[in-house]
Amino acid sequence: MVGFAQGGLEHAARSIMSTPNAHVGIVTGFFIRNAVPPSPETDGLGGMAHMAAGLANAGIPVTVISDAPCSKAVWAITTELPETVALEITSVSKASVVALRERLAAGERPITHLIAIERVAPGSDGKPHRE
Repeated sequence: MVGFAQGGLEHAARSIMSTPNAHVGIVTGFFIRNAVPPSPETDGLGGMAHMAAGLANAGIPVTVISDAPCSKAVWAITTELPETVALEITSVSKASVVALRERLAAGERPITHLIAIERVAPGSDGKPHRE
């Protein structure tokens, strides 16, 4: 795995910096229903904050994207960043996610790069697992 990933971060950074009118989307948030109390995880939010602040400071527009269950935590972080970033919140339904994707793709400055931080992928059964 390490060999497979080697150079990936550098390649991604070069791609962002060399793309005219780059616009980075950062998808984050992982809601843990069985936590006491149920709440979003917090590991990815720090990474998102640093990544978003660094990119925005370099003059690259950033849109942070999350889902409704994580919205308060993600909003709280994005409002404290030293540079302004856009925030998009969607419900967890497929239709809502597709509509957001279409709207962002049709925007004045579409997202050119998408970074996922602490988002779960579908399990072996194809269903998105939340914990």
